Amino acid sequence: MTIVGIMVTKNAISQGYPFIESIYSFLSWGDELYVADDSLDGTEKILNTLSKNSKIKLYKISWGSFNSQRGEVIGKVYNSLLNKVRIEKGKKGWVFEVQANEVFHEDSYEWLIKLQEMYKDKVEFVIPYISLHGLYMVEFQWRLRFADMARNIAIFGDAASLNSKERYSFKKYLKIMVREFWKNYVKTTDPYQRFFWYATEGLMPVMLTPVYRYRVLLPLDTLKKHEGHLELYKGQQSYVKMYNDVLKEYQQYKETLDMNKFWKSTSEDFCRMRNYASIYPLYLPLENHPKVMRKILVSKMEKYESIDHEELINKIINL
Repeated sequence: MTIVGIMVTKNAISQGYPFIESIYSFLSWGDELYVADDSLDGTEKILNTLSKNSKIKLYKISWGSFNSQRGEVIGKVYNSLLNKVRIEKGKKGWVFEVQANEVFHEDSYEWLIKLQEMYKDKVEFVIPYISLHGLYMVEFQWRLRFADMARNIAIFGDAASLNSKERYSFKKYLKIMVREFWKNYVKTTDPYQRFFWYATEGLMPVMLTPVYRYRVLLPLDTLKKHEGHLELYKGQQSYVKMYNDVLKEYQQYKETLDMNKFWKSTSEDFCRMRNYASIYPLYLPLENHPKVMRKILVSKMEKYESIDHEELINKIINL
């Protein structure tokens, strides 16, 4: 069965998203990748080069064509791309929503390929994700990202997860609610979304090796990313605070040039803001990260754009 990935990009290279590594890691096990781009930086040029590989289908979808507030535009672009995939594929096969800063670990490739065979009665899968600031883990989440194309699915909000519109029995939902919902209700400002995540976790199997989601990588890119988020998430004070924290840490980095200290400081700021400080951040040694990411993680560069990706680009073209 064909496995198709969908990815949305907008100025990925100038925000330090490891989108080249993400594409490589997906195509190392997936069959095709559809990419919707609306970039004004060098991202489009690299994607055009990568599309020499027939497994990569590139589309231009303008974010300005959607009337949406805050990050919801991202979900709408993903849905537009998903509709294009369904038109071409006729709802046959499986779809995986991939974000441009998410990298699959090589230990998960074989598992992902065999997932449908192992659980033939399942049509949607919830996958574990870890969020990182460089070598520091700051968050663990379950995300519904992998589903049969024929399912009644869509992407909601800022595309954190697929949204299953399928209906389950009240008995199943009640069991999950008793076990998971009430004990987490007071910990979130969005209990309905939290309930959805826990419901899907209870109903579907997951892979063992998580997807690595890099929130923060290189210092100058991180600052640019948060500047963009101030515009994208207008009015949300949490993003104003995050930007100010990153600006402070970047100024300190310029004085010390200590990348590890930058990652540790930004991760501590993030965990305090999310009330994770009692658990995170957790240091993950370099050898625990996907092999394709290790070059960046030992780099002394301030920007993703400054890293030589020619070898990896050629690998992708020839996959």
